[in-house]
Amino acid sequence: MSERWTISDSVAALVSKGVAQYVANVGEPDFPYCPILIWSLGGELREAGGGRHAVPPRYELGIAKRADIAEQGFVAIADARVGLPAFSPKPADAASGRRLIDFDGTDIVVR
Repeated sequence: MSERWTISDSVAALVSKGVAQYVANVGEPDFPYCPILIWSLGGELREAGGGRHAVPPRYELGIAKRADIAEQGFVAIADARVGLPAFSPKPADAASGRRLIDFDGTDIVVR
């Protein structure tokens, strides 16, 4: 079983696009950062107009301080296309032998 996590071309493209959108909309963070792929238990989104939407458990893309990678126990994935993304797998994926993080066009998945 491989212990080395890798990301697919589709995840590299998703990460590049997501980080670019973040920087364009929010601005460059004032700290050393990296993209993060993290398991979310889901919840509820509330719109400004009052609408609510359930969000199922899923992998989410975000930005994290590089210093938080080790502190939070994230897996650092060296990748020539996107630098050093951090990953926090759901327990079932961490326990499996699968180590490829992929994007199926809708969801981030582990294969």
